[in-house]
Amino acid sequence: MVTDQRMAREREAMARAPRQHMEAAEGIDADAMGAETASYIEPSTGPQWMTAYKLFTDDQGEYGIPYPVPINGWANGADALVKMRRIDGGYAWTAVQPERLAPKGTIECVTERCGDAHIGGKRKMLVSLGALIKHVKAFHPDDAETYSKYFEKIQDDIALANPRLQAIMGTVALPAESSADSAFYCDDDDCTRFFDTEQGKRLHMTKEHRE
Repeated sequence: MVTDQRMAREREAMARAPRQHMEAAEGIDADAMGAETASYIEPSTGPQWMTAYKLFTDDQGEYGIPYPVPINGWANGADALVKMRRIDGGYAWTAVQPERLAPKGTIECVTERCGDAHIGGKRKMLVSLGALIKHVKAFHPDDAETYSKYFEKIQDDIALANPRLQAIMGTVALPAESSADSAFYCDDDDCTRFFDTEQGKRLHMTKEHRE
């Protein structure tokens, strides 16, 4: 019964969802196709895409991220998106706008060609520096390697700014560093050798300073 009610809500939301044509990017790389010019042609069929929401959970509950999805793949077939579930058992997609949406990103991807920006597209906008680093590592591995030194500095700064992590680190016992005060020095005044253990010192004295 609950499943039937959900599917009824999903069908109603699907019927109201705005339709759209799906385009690869806002610009077309004519040079890559060996053409002088290139442009989009309006499809003769009606729009075949709609907006749906991929569902995630965090410590505040469930939230959604809007994505364009094919109408035919939304509700039809065994692999229909509306039937998919997350690992925790909750539904993975919905056409009904959730109460919470993921915040819009304000940090632009550092990769020049992200989102075909070099031909008029839009670079990915990320919600945090941590999300930026994950995005670049996942989708632009060459740039991730180039910027690795800077990303490591950003990650260190993020860790230092996290009071919960710092509280945990404050309780971790770090191994004691060996110091010259606790070392075992050779008894010969002209020898500068020292050792971690007294046994090592005795072995040295026997081999190197036998009278």
